[in-house]
Amino acid sequence: MLKSKLLAVVLVFAGFTPALADGGCQAPDKPKLPLNGATITYEQLNIAANLVKAYAKANLSYKQCLDSIITKPENYSRDKWRSALRAYNQSVPTENAIWGQYEKLSRDWISANQASKR
Repeated sequence: MLKSKLLAVVLVFAGFTPALADGGCQAPDKPKLPLNGATITYEQLNIAANLVKAYAKANLSYKQCLDSIITKPENYSRDKWRSALRAYNQSVPTENAIWGQYEKLSRDWISANQASKR
């Protein structure tokens, strides 16, 4: 089980493609989460959690890179600075949407796997 979790995390990091914003910042790829939490195993739920955590960590690095551009406008052209600002502003709702997907996945898994009341 530990091997599969580690493999999933490694695959996430290997799957990041360079979607470059101005200044060389790399946006992480969105994790591919299962669609239906009611049909997955506990292990798959944990793998999904690890994918989301890895994405959040990579997205934080991406936002920090963009911050270094946004906070030093004198070092960049107006177009590059604006592009970095737009990329930063889009990174937040994208991350929130991914967390929302995971929360729904988790709620659906819990609903499908609750112990029956007798």
